[in-house]
Amino acid sequence: MLAFEVEIDGEKAFLAGVEDWHLLTFHLNAMREQDSLACSDYDLDLHMGGMTVSDEHGVAHHLRWGGKLPLALGSVVTIKIVETDSPDPLVRRYRSDREVQECAFTPEEMRQMRYDDYLAYKAEFEPDA
Repeated sequence: MLAFEVEIDGEKAFLAGVEDWHLLTFHLNAMREQDSLACSDYDLDLHMGGMTVSDEHGVAHHLRWGGKLPLALGSVVTIKIVETDSPDPLVRRYRSDREVQECAFTPEEMRQMRYDDYLAYKAEFEPDA
């Protein structure tokens, strides 16, 4: 099957592919706060995902590999298009339809997001704690 082999700074990050893919997509993001123009106030990360072809019931699934992988200034990201029979397991596969709404995140990811929010609120409301 077709797959994307992704390396960050010479280290394998993941090998992304599935038999029933319809779309494989790679996103390299740089994001900063809406009201900040500071060059040093940003986050860099990459995401690998996709979508399956619709199954016999007309249902397609979203795909995610590798989680949110952080990058730094100077990181080298390499993507190689390969054929493989043994891609890495997905982080998440979830339905893409209106009838059944599935969460895009794993329970561990949801917990981490709640913890990150907690830390941000704590810093805002209890800066001296």
